[in-house]
Amino acid sequence: MGHRVLEASDGLTAVQIALALEPDVALVDLGLPGLDGFEVAARVRGDRRGEKIRLVAITGYGLEEYRSKAMQVGFQEYVVKPINPEDLAALLADGRSVGA
Repeated sequence: MGHRVLEASDGLTAVQIALALEPDVALVDLGLPGLDGFEVAARVRGDRRGEKIRLVAITGYGLEEYRSKAMQVGFQEYVVKPINPEDLAALLADGRSVGA
């Protein structure tokens, strides 16, 4: 889709990449090894370099308690997998929310 994509295989690496590169958007799986996605968001939000990053939780957990916790730690969006390519493109292009 024309976006630069970087990948992290664990939570600590995700935090390091996000704070070093300050991307416009970070798609974060909640089930990451090491630090889970909630902790990734909390650490990114706890650093001034992470304040402007748009954090999107991408997860298989559809429960309201997970969604609520995600919003509390700093995610702006919460998307339950699978996400279709059109919804992903819209999310990245203009910041619109996609279905849960």
